[in-house]
Amino acid sequence: VERVAVEPDEARTFALRGCMQKLPNRWMKILNLRYWESQKINTIALKLNTHANVVSVTINRAKSRLADCVSASMAAGRVKS
Repeated sequence: VERVAVEPDEARTFALRGCMQKLPNRWMKILNLRYWESQKINTIALKLNTHANVVSVTINRAKSRLADCVSASMAAGRVKS
């Protein structure tokens, strides 16, 4: 049987990439430092000359926004099918 649709994981990854491009540059910088460079919250705060609480809140807001965006993208994709 041929696959006509994109696998759910591939669709989610594609949606996540699109959603990440919509984030503010500063948020992306913080996420990059945290998850790709494995920096600790306090280290990120020092690098960006801000408070650790600001970094934590930004990460939580970014993750929430990404989750909402991916869910909306996936729902829109299902509607189009």
